[in-house]
Amino acid sequence: PEEIVAVLNRAGANKIGFEADHLTFRLHGVYREKLPEGMELVPTERIVDDLRMVKDEFEIAQIDSACRIADRAFEYILPFLKLGAVEYDVMLELEWFIRKQCRTGIAFETAVASGPNGALPHSRPGERAMQRGDFVTLDFGARVNGYCSDLTRTVLLGPPTPEQRKVYQTVSDAENRAIDAITSGASGKEVDAIAREFIKSSGYGDYFGHGLGHSLGRAVHDGPGLSIRSEVTLAENMVLTVEPGIYIPGWGGVRIEDDVVVTNAAARYLTHSPKNLIEL
Repeated sequence: PEEIVAVLNRAGANKIGFEADHLTFRLHGVYREKLPEGMELVPTERIVDDLRMVKDEFEIAQIDSACRIADRAFEYILPFLKLGAVEYDVMLELEWFIRKQCRTGIAFETAVASGPNGALPHSRPGERAMQRGDFVTLDFGARVNGYCSDLTRTVLLGPPTPEQRKVYQTVSDAENRAIDAITSGASGKEVDAIAREFIKSSGYGDYFGHGLGHSLGRAVHDGPGLSIRSEVTLAENMVLTVEPGIYIPGWGGVRIEDDVVVTNAAARYLTHSPKNLIEL
């Protein structure tokens, strides 16, 4: 606080804005006590968060590096996905690889969900052993110089049933359609609707209950992005996740997620792991 107070005093401003969601009551009292009398503290919302959504070249390069580690991690973990493998053991192996590659740790808690556990969008790995016919969803990311990647892939242990093939293809097509619509000036709500309406038209509208994606940067959720309530207008150099999913209770689920950079033309992929249905 002392350093911040010194900077504010040198600035000579009469009004200082602070992010109400991020400044604690205690720190507010400290600043109020140490700042000159008459300097007004004004609560604000999302000024800094909105500025953070547009990345510069350095930031995009760090996220790109984190995405390349995530791609390598997906390739590395595939041989460990087999009958009898335990979700928690797979998570440990995946996180070990990511930490060894980037030296700074994982971006968030790794998700490994097999079989019916895949019906939970935020399932955490447990002691379930993988079985023939399971979809296995992996959601993970690396952190490079403070910047995150966020990748999800779903693979299948064994040949697909017609229903499994349809669900997977629906999610894949929904993601592709949404990414094709991402460009500067597009509405986050409209991009979300493209994927959501496609999933609904395929008969799975009741099984996609979260937003299509979010901003990505120093935090995994670095701001809003793509959802039914989004008020974001996409701008060049925003970095977004696109992650449609279908989650059927008692049956399982499929999610596919990529990280992309918004441009004035087509979105640029930062993640490049294969998206075809992988049968192990």
